[in-house]
Amino acid sequence: MINEYSIKQVFNCMVVDDEQASVTIVKNYISAIPNLNLVCSTTNPEEVPVLLERHKIDLLFLDIHMKGKDGWAVRRIVEPDIHVVFCSADNRLGSEVFDVDGVDYLVKPFTFDRFSKAVERVINRSNGLQYSGEADDLDAVISVKTGKSKKDIIELVDIDYITTNYKRVQIHTINGVITVDHTLSELMQRLSSPRFIQVSKSTIVARNRIATVQAKCVILKGKNKTVLSVGAKFKANVQALYPS
Repeated sequence: MINEYSIKQVFNCMVVDDEQASVTIVKNYISAIPNLNLVCSTTNPEEVPVLLERHKIDLLFLDIHMKGKDGWAVRRIVEPDIHVVFCSADNRLGSEVFDVDGVDYLVKPFTFDRFSKAVERVINRSNGLQYSGEADDLDAVISVKTGKSKKDIIELVDIDYITTNYKRVQIHTINGVITVDHTLSELMQRLSSPRFIQVSKSTIVARNRIATVQAKCVILKGKNKTVLSVGAKFKANVQALYPS
């Protein structure tokens, strides 16, 4: 969670979006996180070069579809040491965002919780850390079947937990729930085991999402405080990783 990081690490932020309402939302979210300092914002992407010369920016929240100059054009003039989080109502652009070294991609309308996760990714990357604390892992993905002829690409860092119920397997991510055509055991074999832990015969959890371990359950981070049962067969493994 963001509040686990030292507030000594502060990122100077700029917001670029041609819709003032969207700028206001991001500015409000920025003001709620101690690690972020809003330096400037604009609804005119043509102003970005001047603003970049005038201010030292560490983190840019950038809309993609804008009048005049779109987010891709703006990205090309931004120094590579500036972290960029893209924001758009278009949910089809995920892979393109990461092709231009975006740290994250927020699909409008996005919640403060989702915004916070994007900031956490920025902090991790800035520190040379991966989301799970392991090397060369931040951009790892898994391809899953979601229909007879359809596959989805899911970033491992976006997965909260995976459940199965009556042969239906669902991957719960920061962007929503995805039903996949795989068994739980298949997914566990394909996932990097240090990052994930199986807590019951029907549940796999991303270890960095676990906030609290109790005798018969784990409680996840986030405002929902999701509670997942720990099966008797898996209790010893969970307690070994999270000793009291």
